[in-house]
Amino acid sequence: MNWAITLSDNEKLLVGMICLIRIQPENFRTEVGYILHPDFRGKGIMLEAVNRIVKYAFADLKFHTLEAVIDPRNIASQKVLDAAGFIREGLFKDKVYYNGQFLDSAVYSMLNADES
Repeated sequence: MNWAITLSDNEKLLVGMICLIRIQPENFRTEVGYILHPDFRGKGIMLEAVNRIVKYAFADLKFHTLEAVIDPRNIASQKVLDAAGFIREGLFKDKVYYNGQFLDSAVYSMLNADES
């Protein structure tokens, strides 16, 4: 599931995307992914988008767990996930081979706090 991220005063300007990927309905879990154009970073746009996706995934889609996998060097993404309430679950060393090198991955997750 993919959504465009636009500005409230210019809905035709695509500034980023956010998605739910690796959906596992049988396990009530999915992964959140996102990207934002560099000119729009640091303005709270991605945090707003992540918060909306979290609400939709838990309230409407009834997921139990959301996950995000990021490059641990991406401090801005860490800050977004921390502010949204995700918890860093672990660091996988050399998890991905990309462009001739092995890269680490940090895994963040969030449980549905509204479940009884």
